[in-house]
Amino acid sequence: MPHFVTRRRLCVSPSTLLVVALAGLSGCAATPTAEPAPAAASSVVEPAPISPPAVGGYTDADRALDLESFDYTWNRIRDTHWDPNLKGVDWEGARAELRPLVEAAKSRDDTRAAIRKLLSRLGESHFGLLESEAYASIEEGDAGDGPGGGDSSGGGGRPESTGDAGAPSVPGGPGFVGGTRVTKPRAGEAGLELRPMNGLAVIIRVWPGSGAQAAGLKPGMAVLRVGDTDLTARLGRAQASVPDSSLKALMLVGAISSVLEGEVGDALRLTVADASGAEFTRTLVLRDPPGEGVKVMNLPETHVRMETSRLPSGVGYFYLSIFLDPARVVPGFVSFVRELRGAPGLIIDLRGNPGGLGVMAMGMGGAVVRQNDLKLGTMTTRGSEIKFVLNRRSGAFAGPVAVLVDELSASTSEILAGGLQSLGRARVFGATSPGLALPSYIEPLPNGDRLQYAIADYVRTDGQRLEGVGVVPDQPVTLDRAALASGVDPVIAAAEAWILSQAGATRTEGER
Repeated sequence: MPHFVTRRRLCVSPSTLLVVALAGLSGCAATPTAEPAPAAASSVVEPAPISPPAVGGYTDADRALDLESFDYTWNRIRDTHWDPNLKGVDWEGARAELRPLVEAAKSRDDTRAAIRKLLSRLGESHFGLLESEAYASIEEGDAGDGPGGGDSSGGGGRPESTGDAGAPSVPGGPGFVGGTRVTKPRAGEAGLELRPMNGLAVIIRVWPGSGAQAAGLKPGMAVLRVGDTDLTARLGRAQASVPDSSLKALMLVGAISSVLEGEVGDALRLTVADASGAEFTRTLVLRDPPGEGVKVMNLPETHVRMETSRLPSGVGYFYLSIFLDPARVVPGFVSFVRELRGAPGLIIDLRGNPGGLGVMAMGMGGAVVRQNDLKLGTMTTRGSEIKFVLNRRSGAFAGPVAVLVDELSASTSEILAGGLQSLGRARVFGATSPGLALPSYIEPLPNGDRLQYAIADYVRTDGQRLEGVGVVPDQPVTLDRAALASGVDPVIAAAEAWILSQAGATRTEGER
């Protein structure tokens, strides 16, 4: 999963989108040639100082950096692709054809075009060239808006001069203020989740006990400004500057969420509009994230939110913010499922969940199947094959299962949702997931751009690839601002209605 870097700062920390963290699969993942074993499926390797393009003209020094970048790209993919034969692509021939284009380049754009042609020969998603300049443009204008929202004494957000407030990030990183929080010392949580809707940053969820709830914020409200930062304008810049791809939704959410970060006790001054358009201001004080922080290998401390409840209809509801903390989450899920005996059904909410430890999909999936040795799918790396096998657990749930996904449900979320869907064990609701199931690296190139490349392939039990396709819901459901404002989550409501409609049906599928 890509991690984007601007000229100023890393927009997404290396722990951000943990697209199938191979650590945790009992060490069975292959290590890419000349690459450290990934602690998580996505990794960012920070460079030595990079020379930017010369101002006022393209120089021989620029061209030399571009040639190094082309060569690095060609070598990296040759050495790490899961198929040593690169699926029959004439890689040597591609180099002979395209490298001269870089040698004759008149601008950096000529080099980028050559590298993109090289990557296109693979015919795969998750291989791309990322221009840092494109993402820096999201921030343009914020400096003129004021100090990024102010400071704790002034009722705004953190100052832009800290380098933390201005750059976009995505769920799981420092700028994500929803279910998942990767912490810095005393990093606070706003306790709400935002999504773009019709050009506005709309609240879709407010967590109980959070600063957002204390401030009177509710789903369906739109956050217009944070301090002096115009969130609507920021979203518009992001819409215009971020390329269309399966990653765009992640970047847009990051762009509007990153301004809500800060330390515990910081006060954010928000200008908000309700569903009728009436505007008002609220002061939101950042609070400690809930629960204990979790450390996984070299990743920053992360707070994992797990919620269990019974809807008034009796349907079980389980929410997970990120696939980490297996010692707590997997037993907690299994225990909750066992308590649902006789319940009409189970909803597993993975919306906004960026992924994490792949082994957790197997542990949780085994609690909702009634047959041994079913498989969610298979991941293939160079020299190894990882089968996501489900072994049923005692007291496995036999009733209808609904899984909720959206454009931010990546990696392990896609493996669990798509795997259960392919087995006919779950019906999926919501929006198509981003199709970011492969472990990949983002590395800096000598010329300052970033190279994204995948090191494995993943196929569901039914033979369908998730990468670049995503999990397509059996029942697509769109979030609606008016419904949210009335207290109804349309996706949960649709899943619950389906489960209740199955009450009189046989449970043939549920007994699998």
